[in-house]
Order: sequence, then C-alpha cells, then structure tokens
Amino acid sequence: MSVDSSKAPGQSGYTFHNVTLEERVVRLTCHIHGVDGRKHMYGLRRQLNRVLSPMLGPGKLIYENSFGAFSLPAICIKNGYLGRIMDVQTLDISFECPQPFWESAEPSRVDLAYVDGGLEFPLGTPTLFGMLKYRDIIQNDSDAPVPVAITIEGGAINPIIENVTTGEVIRLSQQLPLYDKLYINTDPEKLNVLLLKLNPATNEYDATNAFGFLTDDSTLWRLLPGVNIVTFKSDDENKMINIQIEFAKRFAGV
Repeated sequence: MSVDSSKAPGQSGYTFHNVTLEERVVRLTCHIHGVDGRKHMYGLRRQLNRVLSPMLGPGKLIYENSFGAFSLPAICIKNGYLGRIMDVQTLDISFECPQPFWESAEPSRVDLAYVDGGLEFPLGTPTLFGMLKYRDIIQNDSDAPVPVAITIEGGAINPIIENVTTGEVIRLSQQLPLYDKLYINTDPEKLNVLLLKLNPATNEYDATNAFGFLTDDSTLWRLLPGVNIVTFKSDDENKMINIQIEFAKRFAGV
C-alpha cells in the first residue's frame, strides 16, 4: 500500500490525499500424493510444473468457499519443494497478482429498462414524471469502484449513458447506426471504445476504434460501492435499443 500525502512546515502529522494498493501475492502450501507410487507422484509434479510455467503469461487463480467463487489474474513466481515423505511431495507456491482486488468469478449483468413516463408505484426517490429514457438502479456491493463493459445496439442519435450517482457521462457526438453496436470498456487494463459494424458478407461484426465518437466531456466512469443510478438517453425516441452493462464485483479480501 502507498499513501500519497503532503506535509507543511511545522505541521504535526501529515495531510492525507490518496491511497493506492500494490500488487497482491498469494501463497499456497499443498501436497502431491502419488497414490499409484513414486513414479505417479513425479508425473503429477511434472504436470503441475508445466501448468504453472511463468512463460505462459498470466493465468487465472480461482478461489471458492461457501460464500462464492472469486478470481484473480496471476502468474507463478515461485514453485518450490519443501520436502518429500514417501510418495507425498510438499510444495510451496507463490502467485503474483497485478490486480490487488479479488473479483467475482462470474460477472454481473444489467439490462437497462425502458421508462415511458408517468409515475412509478410504489413511489420512489427520485419519482419519474413523464421521463423518456432508459434507467436502472445497480447495486454494487463491492469494496471498491468497479469498471464496466457497456454494449449498446439498436441505433441512437447522440446517445448519452450517465452514472447519475457520480454525475459522469459517456456522450457520443454522432449517430449510432441501426444495425451496429457500440462497445465500451472502462477498465484501465482493457480500455476500449469500439464500433462493431455488421459485415453482410460474413454476417459477423468488424471492429473499429471509436474513441473519436466520444465528446470532450465524456468520462469512462465506474460504479461506486453501493447504489448507482444509471440512465441512457438519446435525441430520438427509439424504444428498441438494447443497453447491457457487465461488471465484476471487487473485494479487498476473501
């Protein structure tokens, strides 16, 4: 953990500004049991060494308990042998994880619902009066803000998707064609804005960089811990737009 701070002359203590978390190291002690003899044990050890090879790049470390399943991108930085008793080999394995937060193994998905004016019953806050937009309340029970992957399809003129809770918007300065999709990922490690255009020859989507579609006041926002109100608006009244939001919840520890 790193703390960003400053200290004025004569100040007792310091002024706190921010905190950033370092990479996470996960250590695992385990045993290989050669149930069919020592040759079997060495074969299993060789197989494990191959799977844990750092030359393969980052893999996914998955941990499960009674509460759920959690994952982390991880690379093996140590695969040592602590000792062997008969046909049982004890291992000391360490994984370095660039991401400090554990993530839910399965992402959450939200489809924004179309709201067509009038009052909502039972009355909530805020109450909707004649509002023409897509809107949903997303509960993020994570321990930290989480990035989102947004897919918009169905055509829209100057669409805006806003996290009302933070006041941040993602705004397009042009029309999204009817049969195209817009994909937005706000994760710094996977940051992307893509226009997916249907190719009639292959019936598949061709992706092109669409960062230039965004206005200068756009922010690739995240979901805060707790309740987030998310809306989608456009200059037309297309009620057939599909807006999907996916995110993996993040946890400081499991």
